[in-house]
Amino acid sequence: MKRQSNENKITALYCRLSHDDMLQGDSNSIKNQKQILSEYAEKNGYANCQFYVDDGISGTTFDRPGFQSMIGDIENGKVNTVIVKDMSRFGRDYLKVGYYTEVMFAKYGVHFIAVSDGVDSELESNDFTPIRNLFNEFYNPLSKTSNKLNTHYKYISLQIRQAYGNRLLFFILSCLFTLTFCCLVTNTV
Repeated sequence: MKRQSNENKITALYCRLSHDDMLQGDSNSIKNQKQILSEYAEKNGYANCQFYVDDGISGTTFDRPGFQSMIGDIENGKVNTVIVKDMSRFGRDYLKVGYYTEVMFAKYGVHFIAVSDGVDSELESNDFTPIRNLFNEFYNPLSKTSNKLNTHYKYISLQIRQAYGNRLLFFILSCLFTLTFCCLVTNTV
């Protein structure tokens, strides 16, 4: 079953991985994303698939070679479907993601799908997509703060463990984690 009415049109399979994402392991790797997108496209009858890839580039910028190439092909009428693994792979800037997925893609008649997030521009059940985009935008600053805090926790843990043992360490760390969570929620870190 071929879903595209014009077989000459491209199904764009977009993959992105930033340096920060690489630290999280293989779940977001380019290889993994390609496999997920290929399987989804094949299973759902999307033809003429072409990969657009940005490896090692942050989602906070849209000045990415693979992304810009895909946008150029969309503007030239070559693409009618864009498929990504999830919204965060597409980008982490709430307003720009919204512009591309809600305005530009609609203007050019492009069908947009984020596989893992269940987003499909042809369905009417995408009410939570803007909220998800907000969380994706705030992910990066929190991860950098979290990495700094983890470094401090490790140093403090070593000092406390050497001086007082594990029981006091557990108590102090649980207090610090609670305080950190409260600060992150109120955005005071």
